[in-house]
Amino acid sequence: SLSFALGNLDGSGISQGPSLAVSPTTVTLSLQSGQTGTQAVQITNSGTGTLTWTSTVTQGAAWLSIQTTGGIAPTAATLQIDARNLAAGSYTGTVRISGQSGSSNSPQNVTVNLTVTAPPSPRLSVAPTAISLSVESGQSTTRPVQITNTGAGTLAWTASLVAGAPWLSFSPPNGTAPSTLTLTINAVNVQPGQYSGTVRVTAGAGVLNSPQDIAVSLTVTAPPFFVTPTAVTKCVNPRRPPGTQTVTVTGTGISWHAGVVPMD
Repeated sequence: SLSFALGNLDGSGISQGPSLAVSPTTVTLSLQSGQTGTQAVQITNSGTGTLTWTSTVTQGAAWLSIQTTGGIAPTAATLQIDARNLAAGSYTGTVRISGQSGSSNSPQNVTVNLTVTAPPSPRLSVAPTAISLSVESGQSTTRPVQITNTGAGTLAWTASLVAGAPWLSFSPPNGTAPSTLTLTINAVNVQPGQYSGTVRVTAGAGVLNSPQDIAVSLTVTAPPFFVTPTAVTKCVNPRRPPGTQTVTVTGTGISWHAGVVPMD
């Protein structure tokens, strides 16, 4: 007896049995360290009959998996990419898709090219970074300073006094952005003159733009001193007791004394 294989001699022929088709066979993606991602892969039967398939991760199993490990074509299988424990760098993984015994075009590999980037860093911003003010000797005042994070993530900071003791202080000593740092300028027991101080704000390791200094320029002025009236004219009757005259001395925290100055 004779056996014949029928086919289209003018074309590509007639496909006999199931034939595995996978698309795409190359996946390229980028994730930040700490992120996860997915990618759909279409599994179809380009032949005849029924095609069952199975999958296995042959490379990159620490970060690459497939949600469904087998099924009947057509199927949309989902690759799962987990960069939560990956450092920045380039990684390659492979998932192998296999059809049942006797299916053509099997197995096929899906290559996954992963680029892991470092997540954006926190960035320290301090405003203002320069303060100029004038305070009377014996007085005190405060100035607010805004501390913000213009990057990503969480920014914890601490403050320290570089110069300006004892007239310059601050509160609180640390915090998490956004927050307000309050500078206190205390000119009690500070003599008139020019003074400079510095408060330094420092964030944790890996924070951009850290540390930052706040420069404080202080002018301490003498407190006002007034005597009123500044002139007194009296007519004195020698037969009567002399009268009195009230003189008002105005000034904050000023020690003074009075005396008689002879006049020619």
